[in-house]
Amino acid sequence: MKHHDSPYVNKRKKCIEFHIKNACANKISLAGDFNNWDPAAFPMKHEGDEWSFKVHLSAGKHRYKFIADGKWMLDPYNKLWEQNEYGTGNSIIWVDN
Repeated sequence: MKHHDSPYVNKRKKCIEFHIKNACANKISLAGDFNNWDPAAFPMKHEGDEWSFKVHLSAGKHRYKFIADGKWMLDPYNKLWEQNEYGTGNSIIWVDN
């Protein structure tokens, strides 16, 4: 699997690709304001030591986190983030029209 930055805007497929490397996790999912922060809604695909998930998002600002074996975490490849009400932060992606 070719590694991309996360999140990666795939203009050809018109989707957003989220990627994270983690060789130790048994399960990783993606949660954000686009799926009501549901940790079970978007399970990521595992291939080697990389996990990925593709999703179509509406234009605008979106907040998200990865959940690795129950532990919520920021996207380590995305420098955009903001503080949240829990003091743990959320990763940010801006989607253009």
